[in-house]
Amino acid sequence: MGIIISGIAIAFIINTLLAYGNVIKTNLSNDSWLNFGGSYSSGIFAVVVGYLAIIYSNRNSEKAILQQEKLLIRQQNIKKLDDYNNCLKNNLALLNIVDVMGITVGLDHQCIFRRIPVQHFR
Repeated sequence: MGIIISGIAIAFIINTLLAYGNVIKTNLSNDSWLNFGGSYSSGIFAVVVGYLAIIYSNRNSEKAILQQEKLLIRQQNIKKLDDYNNCLKNNLALLNIVDVMGITVGLDHQCIFRRIPVQHFR
């Protein structure tokens, strides 16, 4: 916003000094100064549009990063759940193979008693 205000103020000051009082001595015609004013104004406009484009791009990038982080957390939680399910399947397969006396020897007790946060799997 400061760029716009300062750009307009500078253009106004130059125009006033040239139009009223001939403070600035110059051999340029009014057409030349009009060309200068137009190019100056278009330069200010280009800076403003570029700034707005950068802000828009940054906001979209931040949204994309947040979505990627959520997706990564979800995938990590799904992997934890899959690992837990595989552990339970292996223990169940072991139960089917081993007789009742040998069950406690072959089971993976760490897997059975591991806590999986279920609230994160939506």
